[in-house]
Amino acid sequence: MSRRTIGIIVVVVVIAAVAAWYFLTPKSYIDVESTALSGTEIEFWHVWDQDPGDALQAVVDDFNATNEYGITVVAYDQGSYGDIVNAVEASLATGELPDLVVGYRSDYLGWESASPGTLVDLTPYVRDSNYGYSNAEINEFTDAFWAQDEVGDKRFGLPFSRSAQHLFYNTSYAEDLGFDAPPSTPDEFKEQACAAYADNGYGGWFIHTGADTIASWIFAFGGEYEVADGYTFDTPEAQDAFEFLADLYAEGCAWKPESSYPNAEFATRQALFYTSSSGGVGYQEAAFEDAGSTDEWTLIPYPTVDGGSVLVAYGPTFIMLSSTPEEQLASWLFMKFLSDAENQVDWIEASGYYPPRESVIDLLGDYMATHPFYEAGYNGIITGAKFTSMFESSAEVRSLMQDAAALLFQDGFDPATIPDILADLQADADAAHAETME
Repeated sequence: MSRRTIGIIVVVVVIAAVAAWYFLTPKSYIDVESTALSGTEIEFWHVWDQDPGDALQAVVDDFNATNEYGITVVAYDQGSYGDIVNAVEASLATGELPDLVVGYRSDYLGWESASPGTLVDLTPYVRDSNYGYSNAEINEFTDAFWAQDEVGDKRFGLPFSRSAQHLFYNTSYAEDLGFDAPPSTPDEFKEQACAAYADNGYGGWFIHTGADTIASWIFAFGGEYEVADGYTFDTPEAQDAFEFLADLYAEGCAWKPESSYPNAEFATRQALFYTSSSGGVGYQEAAFEDAGSTDEWTLIPYPTVDGGSVLVAYGPTFIMLSSTPEEQLASWLFMKFLSDAENQVDWIEASGYYPPRESVIDLLGDYMATHPFYEAGYNGIITGAKFTSMFESSAEVRSLMQDAAALLFQDGFDPATIPDILADLQADADAAHAETME
C-alpha cells in the first residue's frame, strides 16, 4: 500500500471520527439557566373532564408540588378539540396565546399557516443535553407515533396518548351463530354480519360513516387516501370499499339505530359488530352490566382483502406555542413530565387511551389483567396502525368523506353512481387541499 493511500485512509478516518464526535456528542441548545424558571407560570389547555380530567389534574398537581424549578402549571379544560381550535384562532388575533395545548396535526398546521411562527419547533428541546431525551428514551416511543408530528425537518408536537378506530366484536354471539374466530377478510365480515341479520332481524354491523371508518374500509381493500401531495379517492380500491358497504346495507346486513352511541343495542345482540374508539370501551362495559349480559366481547381490527388487519390510529399531541424562552422551556419540562412512563399509568387507567411509549405497557400489568380488551387493542394498534389527517385541509376533507359515505346507506341507492360519487369527492378534496396550499 502506498504512502499516498495510507495518508488518504488516515485523513478519512480522522474526518469520520470528528464527524462522529460532533453528531453523537450531546449538546445544549437551550440558552436558559434553570434558575431563571423560578416563578414561571404556564397555561395549559386540554379537553378532559370527569375521570380522565381528574387523573390529568393529579399529574399537574404533582408536577407543581415536586418540580425543582419552581414552575407552576395552570390547566384549563376547554371542552372539546373543536373548542380548542376556536379558542386558539381567537387568541391568534389578540396575541394572548396559551403556552401549551393538546390538539391534532391538521389543527396546528392551520395555526402555523395563519400565523407563521406560532408553533415552536421542539427539536432543540428533544435533543438538548440538559433538558432533552437520550436516544434510548426516544426509542421508547412507538416509531409510528413519534413520526406523526415531524413536519419536514421540524417537530411541532410530542405524542401524548393514542386511540384507534376498532370494531367491537361480540365473541359469545359469534359462537352462537357458528363462528369460532373473528373475520379475517371483508367477505368473512359480510358472512358473519349477514348471519346476525338472519338471527336478529336488524343487521350485523351498526352503520357508521365517520371519516376514520370510511378510511378503514378503504385501507381494508388495499387503498390509500392521503398521499404525499394530497388525496386519492378515485381509485379501484375505494370503489371496491364503497361497493362493499353499499351491498352490506342493501342486503340488510348493516343498519343504523336511532342512538348515536348504540352501546345498549350492542349489549343486547342487535349487532355483532360496533364501530367505536378505544375511548368508548368504558361505556360499552357499563352497557353490558346494565343489560345483565354475560357475553364476552373484544376489540378487533378491520379485516383486509389479503387476510391481514388495519386500524386507524389517532390521538392528541402536545403543541407548544411561541412565548418567552423561560415559558417555552417550562412548557417542555412539563410535557416531558406528563410523558414519563410512571406518570402515564393513572392517566391511561382513567382514560383507556394507549400510551405513546412502549415502556408504559410494562407498568400496566394489573390493569390489563382486569381489562383483557386493552391488550388486544394495543396489539392491534402496534401491528396494523394507519395514520390520517396529515394535512391542514384534512378536517374539511374528513367532512366531505362523511357526506359521500352517507349516500351509500340511502334506500334505493344505485351502486352504479359510486364512480361519480368518488369523482366528485376527489374533485372537492383537491379543491380544499389546493386552497390551503396557496
